[in-house]
Amino acid sequence: SLVTDNHHLSATRWVLAKDFDLLALASWSDEQRSEFEKLAQLLISQPAGSVANEGKLLMSQYLIASGVPSDALRYLNELVNDHPASALTAATICLQQGKVADAQAHAEKAKTFFTSELNSRPNDVAMRLDLARALIVLSQEEQALRELSSGFQLTEDPRLRLASAEAMVIWAARLGRESGETDQTLLNRLQLLHRASQCAPQDARVNAAIIQLVLECKENKSEQVAALRKATAQGIDPESVHFARGTLALLEGRAEEAQTHLSQAAQHGTQLPATLNNMAMAIYHSTDGDLDYALKLADKAVELLPEHPYLHDTRGRVLLKLQRYSEAITSLEKGLSAPELRPEIYSNLAISYRQLGDTSTAREMESLLAKQVD
Repeated sequence: SLVTDNHHLSATRWVLAKDFDLLALASWSDEQRSEFEKLAQLLISQPAGSVANEGKLLMSQYLIASGVPSDALRYLNELVNDHPASALTAATICLQQGKVADAQAHAEKAKTFFTSELNSRPNDVAMRLDLARALIVLSQEEQALRELSSGFQLTEDPRLRLASAEAMVIWAARLGRESGETDQTLLNRLQLLHRASQCAPQDARVNAAIIQLVLECKENKSEQVAALRKATAQGIDPESVHFARGTLALLEGRAEEAQTHLSQAAQHGTQLPATLNNMAMAIYHSTDGDLDYALKLADKAVELLPEHPYLHDTRGRVLLKLQRYSEAITSLEKGLSAPELRPEIYSNLAISYRQLGDTSTAREMESLLAKQVD
């Protein structure tokens, strides 16, 4: 009653801090949500100043945690001048909504604020990460990488290495969108993703980006495969050279050559899922290949990147060739989420079910295959 009847601000703030943990929002009842909103609005209704800003900040955090960031933007827009750290959150939401100009305006405010703060607190890792995020919104990835590198030299905090890898993935993706499919762009993207893999060799986002680039090359053979071939002759790092040459050889049906180069890529350091997957496929296509070894490679690739349909398809093919039909079916079915793989997968599923004596399901797979072909 002290809170609701007398608008006692100290009590309001105390209750909000004590009884409402936003990290546990998913478990709040409707009554708790309603009470939180009422108390936060009580703070917001105060004259402009720190108390009102506290309420706006709490409400924006609550709305973001509730999955309605667009509603939070109203409060963030009112906060950015007095609470410039919130400008980064506003920039991120604007970018998600496609409001690029608004996002960049907020990011500039955040950049100015975080740069100033870091001058007096250079070892503040969280502050440096926020500055890097603001720079990325502004498409200033190179400067973001310099800031992250400087921070790592000061603190050796592993979060900065991971953030560097993510920045390079974002930069490579932007180059692909904005610069087209030129030879130089492909080379730059390949080099950025290799550097990212050195910073974060187990990061799923990095590995997915590398696989995506390989798939782009496969789908655009006439131009991008030639560009990758050119890239291999320009003195890039050994692992990327072998990875590119092995992938090209695999796409062009030279399985033994692909296996040789992809083995070299794996030995140079980072065990990338794309490298392991392509090497498994090279063995699968080769004459008298070691299928047990191919399965180990495919298993490792799936372990590193468990949600990628292409990796499950490869594993399923190897298991089929090993005549382990039940396991092959399990892996092949996980590859069906990629539409372009479905004709080959339905064919292999039909073979697997027929080998297990399930002719009815085999015919169903053959019927689905016929629809794909039509």
